[in-house]
Amino acid sequence: MLLSILIPAYNYPSGIERILVSIRDMVRFPVELIIFDDSCDDRIERIVSSHKQITAANIIYSRNLPSLGAIPNWNALIDSANGEYVLLLHHDEFLINGEFFESINNIISRERELDVIVADCLLCDYKSKHLRPHLPRWFRSFVIRYIPFYLYRRNVIGPTSCLIVRRDLYPRFDVNLKWLVDVDAYVRLRRKTNRWRVSKELKIGSVIGREDSITASIREDVSLIETQERSYLLEKYPDASVWLAPKSHWILNALESLAWVSMRVITRLYYWVAYLSRAVPITDFRSQRK
Repeated sequence: MLLSILIPAYNYPSGIERILVSIRDMVRFPVELIIFDDSCDDRIERIVSSHKQITAANIIYSRNLPSLGAIPNWNALIDSANGEYVLLLHHDEFLINGEFFESINNIISRERELDVIVADCLLCDYKSKHLRPHLPRWFRSFVIRYIPFYLYRRNVIGPTSCLIVRRDLYPRFDVNLKWLVDVDAYVRLRRKTNRWRVSKELKIGSVIGREDSITASIREDVSLIETQERSYLLEKYPDASVWLAPKSHWILNALESLAWVSMRVITRLYYWVAYLSRAVPITDFRSQRK
C-alpha cells in the first residue's frame, strides 16, 4: 500500500466529517485511512460508520479508552500505519485539490527516491470562511534545503498535514513538547534525509481561528511554554542556538523579525491584488465540503 492517512480525532465531529467528504471521491487506488479517537463521546464513531460504505479507502477506526493524549496519539498512529508513505492529517485540516492522491502517486512514480513531499498550505479563516496562501513556495524550499534550524524560529512548513513522509523515516514526536512539537520533528526528519520536494500540485487547507481548538486552549500560556521548550531543545541542539535562543543573538533576530514582517505584508498584498485584479474572490472553504 502506497499511502496511509492518519487522523488523530478529538471532540471535533465536523472536522472529521469535512475530511471524509473531501477524500470520498478522490480515491482511485488503495489508501489506508486510520482514525484514533480521543473524544469524550461517540459522535465521531457514528460519522465514520456512516462513511465506511461510500468510500474506496480502507477505513480503520479505534476509540482510545482511556484517551491517549494528543502527542501519544500521533505516535500511536504512525506505529500502526502500513503504507509506504504516511500523512498525519489533523481534524483542522483537509485535502483541497480533487486529484490529490493521483498527484502523490505521479510524484512518487517519477521520483522513487523521495522521502518527503511538502504540500502547499492554505490558511482558512474560521469566521470569514476564506482561503489564503500561507507562504511562498520558494521560501519554504530555501529554509528546508539550507537552514532547517530556522524552523525553530518560524514554522514555514505549516501543520504536519503538509508532509507526506516515508513511513520508515518518520520520527516519533517528543512527548515533552507542546508548542514546538511539530517543528522539532521536522528538524529531526531533515537531519535524517535531504530528499525533500516542495510540491506545487498538492494543497492542504488549515482552519485557523477556531476558539475551541487545542491551540486556543493554551494561548494564554504560549509564551511560558515556548520559553521552557526552547531551553529544553537548546540542551539537545546547541548548534541551533541562533534560532532557539533569540535573546542571545538579538541583533540578528531583530533583523529577521523586520524581514519576516515585511515578507508577510508583501505576500498578503500580492495575493489580494492578484485576486482582485482577476475579479476572483478568495475561495470559500465551505465549498470543499460538497
